[in-house]
Amino acid sequence: MTLLPCTGLLASAAPTPNGYVGHLGGVPVNIPRAYGRFLEYEGDPNFMEQRKGDTPPRDYHSGIRGFAFEVHFPDMAVLDVRNPDATPKETLSTSRWMRVLVWANSDFRVDSETYMVRMTKEVRMTGPDPYREEPGLVHGLRAFSNIKDDERHLGGSGERRYLEVGKDGKTLTHIACKVSVYASSSCAMTFVLDPAMHAKIRVTFRKGLLEDWRKIKASVSKVMLEFAVANASDK
Repeated sequence: MTLLPCTGLLASAAPTPNGYVGHLGGVPVNIPRAYGRFLEYEGDPNFMEQRKGDTPPRDYHSGIRGFAFEVHFPDMAVLDVRNPDATPKETLSTSRWMRVLVWANSDFRVDSETYMVRMTKEVRMTGPDPYREEPGLVHGLRAFSNIKDDERHLGGSGERRYLEVGKDGKTLTHIACKVSVYASSSCAMTFVLDPAMHAKIRVTFRKGLLEDWRKIKASVSKVMLEFAVANASDK
């Protein structure tokens, strides 16, 4: 698939009945409605604010600044709020549902490398509550923690942060997991889609799925890139 920048796209491109058209970091996309929960375009009022005037027409020049969706791992079926009976029934401690948040355009102006460096610096090695790097790798990730007390007990506090580091030493993926004795506790994985698409992704999933982080990242990336519209100027 060839991902085209928005230069030269037809301004008359119309949204389809079942999706949202626009662009993510310059890449034209068509996002099915089931994936476009809480979708906001550039210029939309903030949450709980009233819109002033009519909603402008949307086309592939319309910047999308954020949206969210939920998918089931590993089949990646999307949660459709219009059809709740089709949702697999799982408990909090066995759930394989993942929440995906997406930021782009004005909500993700910084370049990706700078952003990931910033995420790495959040793993503070000094200060009043420093992280300590743990020996060895955890599922191929460098692990850091600032855990206090015994994490096997209710009184334990802190979190673990995991970093996927490339051969050049740059951070590619950041995962934060809160310390909890509960099987339903969650982790949040953050990464960017550059160079294919300038967008920031955060995936929240049950901590028990941490060992599958590579598959989760690849599967979510695949879903996102399938929104891209090839040859959008011909639409």
